[in-house]
Formats: sequence, C-alpha cells, structure tokens
Amino acid sequence: MGLIAEAKRIKEIHPKFLILYKSGEFYKAFGKDAYILSNLLNYQIRIVDKNVPTCGFPLKACYKVRVRIEENKISYMLMDPRNNYEVDVKEDFKNLNEYDAQFAKAFSMTKCKKRINNISNKLMGLIEKPNFKDVIGKVEEVVNEAGKV
Repeated sequence: MGLIAEAKRIKEIHPKFLILYKSGEFYKAFGKDAYILSNLLNYQIRIVDKNVPTCGFPLKACYKVRVRIEENKISYMLMDPRNNYEVDVKEDFKNLNEYDAQFAKAFSMTKCKKRINNISNKLMGLIEKPNFKDVIGKVEEVVNEAGKV
C-alpha cells in the first residue's frame, strides 16, 4: 500500500490530528493537514496522485514546525512509514484541540490566495496595454478604500 493510501486509512482513525509522515529527508502532510501546514508556515501546497493536496518540509525544520503547531493547539502525530507507521511523537490537546478551526481558516486563506494570484496574473497580462494605468489605478482605489474600512 502506498503512502497516500495509508495516510487516508490512518486519517480515518485519527481525523482530528495533523499527521506528518517521514519520507526520506522530509516530513509530508496530506489532505486537510496539508492546508493547515501551508497556512501556518507559508509552505507551498502541491497536488499529487488523484487530486490529493500535499505539503512538506525538511527534517531540520521539524522543531520549528512542531512549535508552531503547538502554539496553535493542534493535536498532531509524527509517523515513520519505514517503521510500520509507528507513532514517533504524539501531542493530543484533547478538548483544546483547534484542528477543525485551523482547517477552516487555512482552507479559506488558500482559496483567497489563489484568487489574489489569479488577479495578479491577469494584471501582469495587461501591463503593456495602453489603459493599464487606468486599470491599476482602479485596483489601487479599491484596495486603499478597503484598508480604511
């Protein structure tokens, strides 16, 4: 069974834990966990194997990542597939666990960032058009007005 399939199976058992899987010189998160990790640490999400979001970081960043996860009161586990998916580290915040709230926030932020990137790409496509100054002026007006609210 592959890592992604095994991650889905484990997630069914521990749906409220952010699970990080050791993979070579990296840790990886899949599905909802990838969104949370990306939002907390500004890591990039990639889509792999049948539309599965994934996010990872080097082993040397593990301490920093764990501190950030713990600051946000998210229950988590570190697992090593090479050791039959044994749990290396487990932190359970029980009733204080913010997993669901952090996922909702992370998913919303990811959607917003995607929209912003789309707008940016469209603006870059207009940059050499004669009316670009008017377009960018309107965008700046809207952004400046929103900042006053």
